[in-house]
Amino acid sequence: MKNRYLLFYTSVLWGGLSIIPLPAQESPLLLPAELPGLAIIRSDSFDGPSLWGYINGGADVYLEYGFERVWVQETETPEGSQKVDIYRMSEPAAAFGIYTISSFRCPARLAGMDESCVNPFQVQFRKGNFYVSVQNSLGTEAAGVMSRELALRISGKLSGQPHPFPWLESFMARTDLHIVYVTGRLGLENGIPSWPLPPGEENGFGLVLIRMLQNNSWIAWLESSDHERSVMAENNYLSMIPQPHHSGTVHARDIIRINMGCLLFMEHTGPDDPIIPVYNKLKENITR
Repeated sequence: MKNRYLLFYTSVLWGGLSIIPLPAQESPLLLPAELPGLAIIRSDSFDGPSLWGYINGGADVYLEYGFERVWVQETETPEGSQKVDIYRMSEPAAAFGIYTISSFRCPARLAGMDESCVNPFQVQFRKGNFYVSVQNSLGTEAAGVMSRELALRISGKLSGQPHPFPWLESFMARTDLHIVYVTGRLGLENGIPSWPLPPGEENGFGLVLIRMLQNNSWIAWLESSDHERSVMAENNYLSMIPQPHHSGTVHARDIIRINMGCLLFMEHTGPDDPIIPVYNKLKENITR
């Protein structure tokens, strides 16, 4: 059974959020002198449509989010080879989106960096309007340590900016949640492939999905481009979303209108579902 609530919200976070531009930088590339034994085998960069020459079919989703440039390095150290990709996106939200659709089930984080994902073969993180990936070829403990060291050195070259979604910050360190931000058709196909496009929204929407990994309960924040479409989404979108399979439970869906163009949904398994405290905290953060 779907319960409906009405929540009034004065939109300060979205209309009034100012983005501080990054200071000019020649490049965030690693230098051989930074670490003993570090050899740079390749350094390259691609911007705009030239991204097609680097990742071919994978370029579309980066361009949809707002791609500007990628710096590419291949390195060798005594711990093995490493491949570094440093993507500069058009704004922090774009980098956040690419990071969220590229990382999943992160067993560890970089020290002091909630928006990072560490596994034996790869380190990923977002900082400001940059998304960074460092991959090693061996997956050994020593290679993983080197991947983390290179990632931290790159992070030190980048300037941070206010989070594009401040109400999400307190959840980013949690490893029991999978958080995805999508905007546009390709982002949705890559980040939440089972979900349909919001009604009438080929472009011009933002969707944050917070999923509880242990039982597939979820929260979705949907920002539509105008009031008329958001009403259409409220009336129809919930019925279009596929229902996860919660064994032995009956799940409920709730909806809140945050403002004239923004909706908040939740699907849960019952009053003891661990997604409910997340939902309540999220409402508190957004309306603060």
